[in-house]
Amino acid sequence: MFQRCHPVVVVLVLALVLADLSRPASAAPPLRYFPETGQTVSNEFWQFWQATPNALAVLGYPLSAPFIQESSTEPGPFLRVQYFERAILEEHPSAERRIVVLGRLLGNELITQRRHEPPFQPVARPANKQLHWDEITRHTLVDKPAPFKQFYQHHGGLPVFGRPTSEQFQERNRDTGAVHWVQYFERQRLEWHPGEPDPAFQIKLGRLGDEYRHARAAQLDQAAFARRPAEAPDERMRYGINAALFYTDQDRALHIVKDAGLGWVRQQVHWKDHQSADGQIAWGQLDSIVAAAEARQVKLFLSVLQAPDWATGIPGVTGLPDRAHFADYAAFVGALAQRYKGRVHAYQIWNEINLPQKTACSQFQTPRITSTCWRKLRQRSRPAIPRRL
Repeated sequence: MFQRCHPVVVVLVLALVLADLSRPASAAPPLRYFPETGQTVSNEFWQFWQATPNALAVLGYPLSAPFIQESSTEPGPFLRVQYFERAILEEHPSAERRIVVLGRLLGNELITQRRHEPPFQPVARPANKQLHWDEITRHTLVDKPAPFKQFYQHHGGLPVFGRPTSEQFQERNRDTGAVHWVQYFERQRLEWHPGEPDPAFQIKLGRLGDEYRHARAAQLDQAAFARRPAEAPDERMRYGINAALFYTDQDRALHIVKDAGLGWVRQQVHWKDHQSADGQIAWGQLDSIVAAAEARQVKLFLSVLQAPDWATGIPGVTGLPDRAHFADYAAFVGALAQRYKGRVHAYQIWNEINLPQKTACSQFQTPRITSTCWRKLRQRSRPAIPRRL
């Protein structure tokens, strides 16, 4: 019923990078715990924090752990976000296959109903060429009367604040009732307090992240905002390795992994080798691998791929399932997660999902078989067109 995998002693060839490999082992871990709010800032969010001058004043303390939320800046995509007192940071995938962290456009959301007011109306380019004028939003950024331009340039500029969306104007602070010079930006609001004795606090930023959180409390998962204890960074989580643990000496292989100082193993699980068309799942070798990793205290990462013939509709093709069997794939992964709950630490939903047809046809070598495979794939994805009578 099930195809037997070829015995492979251990493949210690491809490193699974779970953090920046270029960082020296002695470097400080990429995170910081804030006891003031009981939250940790790590990885790309921590890099953004470190790159922001006077980050505590500009971003504020973290209010949440990272979690997934639909972007209000770009409705549709769901992004990994983290809330701070004065900002909400979002992870955006880039064309270079790396994560770019950007602040949510909270300043824009605050002025949605105010764009008709005079301070938010675009202005003409100043005759004085020394004055900064944003050609996109058509607003100035100057140091009179409030020194907002200097503050903007010295505290992160465009990535942190965005572009100016208003001119400087006087506005009453809703909390204190005092009137101050303010200016709005795509991601923030600056407020001038010239009477403050400490120059470092004469310009203050709005607590927009906290305001946004409370305004939408009913829509947010409050578990993300719960205080958490400080956790010591697990150095072994930084690196992992691909291994082929089916039908081999699993304990010896994992002993080598542990000796190398690696804390994670990624094991590919071929769906076609584990589930028959009647739904029966062969657990034997998977149970053995999970037990061996558990015994050696190695974290296991399962990558689930290669659909069986009955799920592709094309005999001999081990690529993605057809649409009629997406639910079967989901059920198989769900069965893995249920059986190994708390024992398998991560799952990869397919591999190279951006190359589904290459995966399906790349095993064929002869032109005739290859063209047949591609023709069937095209027919499978093409909508049915009724024949003309």
